[in-house]
Amino acid sequence: EKFENLRKKHAQVVKQRPLPAPTPVTTINQANLRMKNFKEMQGRLARNKSIVPNLAVQSKIFVPTRKGRRKFFREWTNVEIIGNNNIKIITRGDQLNQLDLTGWLVLTKFLNKKDFICTFTRYEFLKAMRKSDSSRDYQWLRSFLDRIGFTQFIISVVNENGEELRYRGSLAPQDFENKTKKHHVVQLSKVLYAFFGLENWSLINLDQRFALGQNQWAQAFHAYLSTHKSPFWSTKENLWKVWGSEYKNVNMFLKDFRRRVLKPLYDIRFIKKIDEKKTALGVFY
Repeated sequence: EKFENLRKKHAQVVKQRPLPAPTPVTTINQANLRMKNFKEMQGRLARNKSIVPNLAVQSKIFVPTRKGRRKFFREWTNVEIIGNNNIKIITRGDQLNQLDLTGWLVLTKFLNKKDFICTFTRYEFLKAMRKSDSSRDYQWLRSFLDRIGFTQFIISVVNENGEELRYRGSLAPQDFENKTKKHHVVQLSKVLYAFFGLENWSLINLDQRFALGQNQWAQAFHAYLSTHKSPFWSTKENLWKVWGSEYKNVNMFLKDFRRRVLKPLYDIRFIKKIDEKKTALGVFY
């Protein structure tokens, strides 16, 4: 009888005792897992494939620019992010463009799985960029490494617990060069970790990207579509706001967009079909 009374009291206490709250999967844990998956897949990719962080493409970090039109931000400047209100990015320094994104995608193919170090010879990198080992192309490589080392980013995100996480730094804060042997060692930063960890990433076909040459507008839309599933549908009004806000009206924008973006992507056989309605556009790829 005494045992039964004790058992009932214990059962009542257990019933009233709140269950421990499940440990939330924080943004940091998600980032660690995504970074691990990225490293494992990066070593198995074919030569013409690379991994592009969705955040790097769906934000206007690597903007299409014309020759000689690259901006320089002396003060911290907001970076527009397409369709994401949970993350904030500001930048200071040289504006990065689509050619820098190509260089960065190639650079990450030399990433060591155990750390954030990329090692390569000048010849290896320029060959992967479809460039020659010339003095002119070496100067481009040197200026590219300087830009991604100098330009600063601050990436802020609020996790599931309401805590604001903040990353600050450049894409590649340090690099070492043996000029005699033409050998480079580039250290990538936690900003790269934020790019690949805070948002998902997608595969991108570098052969198609190189086939677009210097057409940075088409390269930007190619990368953007690569982070979405086919077909991609959008209203013409929204396409204009996101991809051609400098045009006076949607009709002027669409005329150039069809010629300078959609046709080149169709010519390299990335786009399979375009379905155009009165107010919307569908791209199949």
